[in-house]
Amino acid sequence: MTAMSARCRGCNEALDPRWRVCPLCGLAIARGPVRQAPPTTAWQLWNRYQRHVRDDLRPFLLGVATAGNEELAVKVEAWRPARYIDAIAAAMRCLTELGEDTRLPGEFRRALTELGRFEHHEASIAQTLAPATLGVQVAVQALIEAGDINPGVLDSLAGYLERRDQANTFAEIGAAVTGLDLSMLRIVGRMFAGWLAASRATAREERWQAACIELAGAGDRLIDRVWDNLASRTRDNGLALPTARDLRALEAEADACWQTLAEQQDELDGGFELSLTHAHALASAHPDAYPIQQLVRHADLLAEVRAQLVGHWTSRICIGITEGVRERAQQHFLRLLPGDGVLAFFPTTVFGQGKAGLALTTSSVQWLGDDQTQRWCGYARLHRAPIRWQDEYLRIGGERIGKFLAEDAEGAGRALRACIELSVARPGPAVCPCGAPGHWLHFQAEQARCPGCGGAVHYV
Repeated sequence: MTAMSARCRGCNEALDPRWRVCPLCGLAIARGPVRQAPPTTAWQLWNRYQRHVRDDLRPFLLGVATAGNEELAVKVEAWRPARYIDAIAAAMRCLTELGEDTRLPGEFRRALTELGRFEHHEASIAQTLAPATLGVQVAVQALIEAGDINPGVLDSLAGYLERRDQANTFAEIGAAVTGLDLSMLRIVGRMFAGWLAASRATAREERWQAACIELAGAGDRLIDRVWDNLASRTRDNGLALPTARDLRALEAEADACWQTLAEQQDELDGGFELSLTHAHALASAHPDAYPIQQLVRHADLLAEVRAQLVGHWTSRICIGITEGVRERAQQHFLRLLPGDGVLAFFPTTVFGQGKAGLALTTSSVQWLGDDQTQRWCGYARLHRAPIRWQDEYLRIGGERIGKFLAEDAEGAGRALRACIELSVARPGPAVCPCGAPGHWLHFQAEQARCPGCGGAVHYV
């Protein structure tokens, strides 16, 4: 039997060195000296963890996005709870691959190795997500009973729910499902919001969409629990990391500030400038917080582009882009990199719904050509290209973009020139691990190629 060699600092209980928590008071037991992770290291690990999970969820998310323009039965089939559970389980199994990156701290890599020893991930995940999963099942059953969809699309959950009792220690990652976190909604939830806005949804469809969003939120909370589990194990190994809640709080603060800027972007009452000052104050208070620094980069670019359009605004010019228009633009030609955002959008369709137009993002200029082919180009490659406008058309090099209103063409040209000039001093989102500036990426139909290392960066 292992000798008791220490006592809990909370309740003075004698402790076994193998224990991770005190059995009486639940206090975590540190295994030796613990150093606080520098903020830059904490954000680096959090970003790498989130990117890894996002990449493993990508096949599922692409399937959901592809079904966005299809009939209801196809959408329901794409968003099957079992597929979502499979995707999250695969991401959890693949976390050990992240631990092979020798650039990460050894304490974190050992925690990933420890986590990877557990089995029955699907059973634990199914058990944790069961309440939200059953909510989707009930909503789908209502669609079937009303004759809205064929019974064949109903996903059977029996296999998962039968295995849920096999869950072992890994179940500590996911506890009771309560509340609603918004971070996963940025990935999945917005798809359902777009479907709801674009279609004449019945009350049953709305109930199904709400159930799917709740399941996505439950999955997001489970993913955060996995991070907290890793943070606890990393602390045991000697490196203290912040909890997911602390990191999400700063992300939420950045999101709220960006939302305020978006709402004020076409106003001239000074509110935009005050919000921009607040964004810079946040950046000064949190110099190592990636979402806050990203907020400031986007806000500064937005301010520069906005300045070029003062006096040129008409109903056809959009500073930034609304959610519904962005969704439709992404279906037809718009491709966004991780961390990318739309600074200005100039529609070329009659109703301006986003199916065609000119989009200026933080990393590129994109448009749908007269021949209905997509065009994408990083700003750095346009640095020496002549930008001209005449009547209803804007010309980038030898490419003609239109039809605009005449004043819109001039506004688009001015904004594009500003983006090109700013791209040298303030590159777009650097998303490739090799460090090549984001605006150097070569855009292609399904991914952007990095000339720095030859790797690929997938669109969100």
